[in-house]
Amino acid sequence: MEGIGMTTPNKERIELFCKALESGEYTQTHNYLHDKNGFCCLGVATDIFHKQTGFGEWKFIESTGFYEFKFEEEGMVITESTGMSKVIGNWYGFDNNVDEYFTDLLMRDENGELVYATYLNDCDKLDFNQISTIIRQNFIKEQENVS
Repeated sequence: MEGIGMTTPNKERIELFCKALESGEYTQTHNYLHDKNGFCCLGVATDIFHKQTGFGEWKFIESTGFYEFKFEEEGMVITESTGMSKVIGNWYGFDNNVDEYFTDLLMRDENGELVYATYLNDCDKLDFNQISTIIRQNFIKEQENVS
């Protein structure tokens, strides 16, 4: 059985994301991908994408106090501050789009309930280590059990 909302996951990229969450390099924040205090979990995924591909850039918006991640896709400039782009989700192999532009990680929590990563980060206030564990259980270990 494939992980929830997955097409073909790129386990190596997802593992980079999980290791970054656990590394202590990122301070956790809520409600924005990246603000002056840190990153949300999807902001970390976006930053790993940026570091691995060199694609896009973070720009601090003084008037709002948060960063936007800006890049060009097929001639269209995409700017994100609260959600992870579908382009970035597809790079990881996630296929659970919120709308035509954004994606989130739909997965089962420790109680088997369907939840989005943003909910775990912003509402449940799980720490990055807890979120990483849930991501691995859904998108890496689930895939290994298929083999």
